[in-house]
Amino acid sequence: MKTRLTLILLFSFFSMFSYGQHFEITAFGGGTFDAGIDSYSANYYKAKVGGSFHFGGALDYFVSAHTSIGVNVISQPTSGYLYGSGMQENVSDPMNITYILAEGNQFFGQGKIKEYGGIGLGAAIISPSGYTSATRFAVDIHAGLHFEISDNIAIRIQLQLDQPIDGGGYGIGIGTGGGNVDVTGYATILQFGGNLGIVYRFK
Repeated sequence: MKTRLTLILLFSFFSMFSYGQHFEITAFGGGTFDAGIDSYSANYYKAKVGGSFHFGGALDYFVSAHTSIGVNVISQPTSGYLYGSGMQENVSDPMNITYILAEGNQFFGQGKIKEYGGIGLGAAIISPSGYTSATRFAVDIHAGLHFEISDNIAIRIQLQLDQPIDGGGYGIGIGTGGGNVDVTGYATILQFGGNLGIVYRFK
């Protein structure tokens, strides 16, 4: 599922490339903070996705000097936690969250340092170790600074808010005892983080 989504987004991206001014490819790494989830389970009162390092890459196609559209992939290897109530012990297991997003960005300013902001829509693939992966609709909001070092090289500093959303409920199953948490209603994981990226510009 992850590979198919990536190929579809990349095909759409390159099919429009011949009409653009230029494009940029970015490799980045950074960190994401803890994200808690309230639980209505009888055995566990709270779940959490741990804070950790994340990394990824982006392709941006500039339709004008200050507007781009693109594809962004973020991978976060982390751990999921369940906090037990009563006699139930706390448990944790490794998990991975991968975002595959189609994004739009707006840049501001005329000099070598530009501010920018944007939004992304796509999918979050949540993969707890030893359990079935789940794919959820996801939203990304981000903003940052773009520093041009030369005609082809730039540095990007970005803050972002990533949110997998599931209107029918959300569940994680982790721990050697098969612990499981179900959250009903419109459940979300709200992940805040930031990263530093190296940008290469193709004219």
